[in-house]
Amino acid sequence: MKSQIYGETAASQIAKKAIAQRLLKAYGDVGQRYLPEDKALGRFKVQLAFRDDRLQLRLDCTGAALHKRGYRQLAGPAPLRETLAASFLSLMRFKPFSDELLWDPCCGSGTIAIEAAMIAANMAPGLRRRFACEVFPFFSTKAIVEARNRAKQELDLEAPEQPFIFASDIDPELLDLASENAKKFGLENFIRFFRSDFCRPYDSVPRILDQAERCLIISNPPYGLRISDQRSVRELHYAFRKRCFNSDGLKPSYRLGLITSSKDLEEDLAQPADKRRKLYNGMIEACFYQWFKHPRVARNA
Repeated sequence: MKSQIYGETAASQIAKKAIAQRLLKAYGDVGQRYLPEDKALGRFKVQLAFRDDRLQLRLDCTGAALHKRGYRQLAGPAPLRETLAASFLSLMRFKPFSDELLWDPCCGSGTIAIEAAMIAANMAPGLRRRFACEVFPFFSTKAIVEARNRAKQELDLEAPEQPFIFASDIDPELLDLASENAKKFGLENFIRFFRSDFCRPYDSVPRILDQAERCLIISNPPYGLRISDQRSVRELHYAFRKRCFNSDGLKPSYRLGLITSSKDLEEDLAQPADKRRKLYNGMIEACFYQWFKHPRVARNA
C-alpha cells in the first residue's frame, strides 16, 4: 500500500534471503551456507507488508484464521463465515433470553444459530480453538491460559427453559450437519432445529414461532450462484415478503436481516431496506439488508 515496491515475488525472495542470513549470523557456524531446520521448534509463518516504503515483518501468532471457531469442521455448499454471522447478530441487536425469538429459516450448517447460542451461553469465540503461538518455544502461554480459564468460569451451558433460537432448512442432511456442529460445543439445547420448506407458509413451523409476538429473522438464503437458481431464489424472496410484510410495511411482530448478492431482493419484497451494508461473503460481493422500522399506527381521534 502506497509503496514503490510492488513486486511480490521479488520482495518475498529478498526478504527470505535476509531472514536466512540473519539466522545464520545468530545461530550458524563460520562458513556455514545454510541453517538446517529443527523440527522440534515447529513452523513459523512470517508475513511481509510494505506501507509507505517501510517493511512490516509479522509473525503469525494465530494459525488458522480467526473466523474459524472450531465447531464447523464440515460445512454446506455456501457457508457463511462465523465472524460475519456474529456481526449480523450484533447489527440486528440480538438479545438472548428476551421476549424476541430468533429464527434462521435457511440455516445450512447452522452458523447463525450457533453464533447466537454462543452469545446466549456467554461462550468466548476462541475458547474451543488453539492458536499458533501456544506452541512457540519462546512464548509464555500464561496469559492465554489465564484468559481461557476466566472464559470457562463465565461460560453457562444451562439450557433455557423455553427455546428462543430456531433454525430450519429444507435439506435434512444440512440439518443433521448443523445439529452435529452445535453438539461439538455443547449448544444443542439452545437451538431447536426443524425441517421446513420456507416457501410453503407454515409448513412444519413450530407453533411458538407462528404465534410469537416478536420474531427476529436473520438468514443467508441462496443467491442463485453456487446453489439453487434464480427462479427459486425469487420464490424464496416472495416467501419472506408474505411472512414479514403487509400492505403497510414491516409487520409489527417481525424484524428482518438478509444477506444476498441478488439485486432483486428489495423489489421482490416491495419494501426498501432501512439499512444496507455492502460486504464480501467469501469472494462474492453481497449486501446485508436490514428491516426494523415499523409503520406508525394512526391514533384514534
